[in-house]
Amino acid sequence: MPLRLLSAALDRVERVAIGVSAVLLVLMGVLMNTEVAGRYLLGLSTQIADEYAGYLFTAVTVLCLLPALRRGRFLAVDGVVRRLPARLRLVFVVLAALVGALVSLVLGWASLRLALTSLDYGSVSLQPSQTPLAIPRPWCRSASRCWRSPSSSALSSPSRPAARRRARRIPCMGWTDALLIYGLTLAGCLLGGVGIGAAMGFVGILGVTLASGTLLWPTFGDIVWNTTTNFSLVSIPLFVLMGELILHSGIAGRFYSGVAGLLRRVPGGLAQTNIAGCAVFSAVAGSSVATALTVGTVAVREMRTRGYADSLTLGTLTAGGCLGILIPPSIPLIVYGSMTQESVIDLFMAGIVPGVLLAAIFSLFVMVRVLLQPSLVPSGERAAQAGGLGPALANALPILALVGAIIGGMYAGVVTPTEASPFGCLLALVLALLYRDLTWKSLAHALRNTVLTSAVIMFITINAQILNFAVVSSGIGRGLATSLAALDVSPFLFFCVLLAIYLVIGMFIDGLSIMLLTVPLLHPSLMALGFNAVWVGIILVVFIELGALTPPMGLNLFAIQSIAPDRTLAEVAWASFPYCVLIVVFSFVLYAFPQLVLWLPAALK
Repeated sequence: MPLRLLSAALDRVERVAIGVSAVLLVLMGVLMNTEVAGRYLLGLSTQIADEYAGYLFTAVTVLCLLPALRRGRFLAVDGVVRRLPARLRLVFVVLAALVGALVSLVLGWASLRLALTSLDYGSVSLQPSQTPLAIPRPWCRSASRCWRSPSSSALSSPSRPAARRRARRIPCMGWTDALLIYGLTLAGCLLGGVGIGAAMGFVGILGVTLASGTLLWPTFGDIVWNTTTNFSLVSIPLFVLMGELILHSGIAGRFYSGVAGLLRRVPGGLAQTNIAGCAVFSAVAGSSVATALTVGTVAVREMRTRGYADSLTLGTLTAGGCLGILIPPSIPLIVYGSMTQESVIDLFMAGIVPGVLLAAIFSLFVMVRVLLQPSLVPSGERAAQAGGLGPALANALPILALVGAIIGGMYAGVVTPTEASPFGCLLALVLALLYRDLTWKSLAHALRNTVLTSAVIMFITINAQILNFAVVSSGIGRGLATSLAALDVSPFLFFCVLLAIYLVIGMFIDGLSIMLLTVPLLHPSLMALGFNAVWVGIILVVFIELGALTPPMGLNLFAIQSIAPDRTLAEVAWASFPYCVLIVVFSFVLYAFPQLVLWLPAALK
C-alpha cells in the first residue's frame, strides 16, 4: 500500500512537471519569435529573449528528468545484463541505479553550491538585462548563510589542510594511465547496464577526483549551468517540437501522399517515396529516429497494402531515416558545433550537398534493385497512384515551402540557426491550423514527447561535458594528438581506423552519445593531422548514420521494428545491410572529394 501511494504521488508530480515544462517550452518559442519580429519589424534588438530562453530550457531539463527516467526514456546498453540470472541481474540493476544517483547527487550539489555562491556575491548575467543570477538559480538566502564558509571556496585557499585533503591525487598519473582507467571504467559501466549519460558523468567525476580529489568538484556546477544555458543548444527542443507538430497534425501523411504521387512513374514507386520523403522531412525533424518513425508510420501500412516486399520497405525506411541527422537542421551537428566552437550555420550548409547526394545514391540503388528484381514491387496497375499532379503538389508543397523558409531564413540572415527552430515551429503550427487536423490532445502529446526527449538529450550532453572536462584536465586529447604526430600516421590510415572505431561503437551506443563521447578525445588528433573541422563534423555524422543501422543498438532498426512488430530485429537489419555498404563507400567518396562538404559553406560566405 505505501508503495502504491508513493507511485500515485509520483504520477501526480510527473504530470505537473510535464505540464509546467510544456508551458515553459511554448514561452521559449514565443520569446524568441518576438525577438525576431521586433528586430525586423520595429528595429529593436534586446537579446533578452536569447538569455531567458536558456533559463527556461534549464528549468525544462530539471523538471523532466524524473518523468523521463520513470518512463524509460534513458538509453542503456543492457543486452548483457538482460541475459543474466534474475538475482544477479537485480544486483546490476541496483548498482546502475546507485551510479546514476551518485552522479545526480554530485551534480546537484555542485549546482546548488553555484547558486548559493551567486546569491552571496550578487552575481549578474553578462547579458544586457544583467539579470541577478539568484533568479534563474532560485535558492533561499538562509540556506546560503548555512553554506557560507571563510573565503567562500577551497579554490581561493588551496594551501589549507582541508583543501590539501580534498586535493589528494594519484601521483604521476600520465595521460595513458588516465585513458586506460577511463576506458575500462566506462566499458564496465556500459556493460553493467548503467545509463549512457550516467556512465559518462561517473567516469568524468572519477577522473577529476583521481586527479584533484574533490577540489574541482564545484566546477561541475559551472559546467552544468553553462551547458544548459548554451544558446546554440536551446534550438534542440524547438526543432524536436517542429517535427512532433508535423507528425501529430496529419501533415506528414499528406506530404507522403503528395511525394508518392510525384514519384509514381519512377522505378521503385513508394520505395522511392520513402527515400525522398525522409530526405525532405529530415530538414524539419533534426533527428534520425524521428524521421524514420514519421515516414514509416505512414509507409509500412500503405506499402504492405499495395504488395511491396518488406525487405524493400524496411530497408528504405531505416536508410532514409539516417538522412535526418545529415540534412539540416541536425541535432548532432548543433551539439558538435557547441563542443568545438564551429559555426553551426557552416555545419548546416555543409550537410546539404552530402545529404542530397546520399539520398540520390539510395534512390539509384533502389531503382537498380527493382529493375533486377521486379518481384519486390507490385504490378503497375496495383502500384498506380490515384489523383493527378495537382493534388500531389498541393500535398507536398507546404512541407517543401517550410523547409525552404527555414534554410532560406538562415542563409539570408533573417534568423540565426537557433532562431530558426522557433520560426519553424511557428510555421508548422500555422500549417497544422490551416489543415484543421491538430487537436488539443495531439498538441499535448507533441509537447509531452518534446520535453521528455529534450531532457534526455541535455542530461547526456551535461554528463558528456563533465567527461570532456576530465579528458582535457588529464591531457588525454593533447597526449593522443602528440603521439599520433610522432608516429607519423597517415591521414588516410587514421580515417580508416576512425571508421572502424565508429562502426564498432555504433553497434552498442546511440549516435548522439558517440559524438559527445568521442569528439573531446579525437578532435585534437584530427586537427593535428590537418583535417578541416567542418568536414570532420559531417564525416562523423555519416559514421553515426552507419551506427544507426547496425545491431544490436541501431536505433533506426528499433524504430522501424516497432512499426512492423511481426518482423524480427534481424530481418530489419538484413534489409538495411545494403545501405550500410553504401554509407561506407560514400564516406570514402567524401574523403577523396572533401569539396563536396566544403564547397557550399564557402560559396555562401
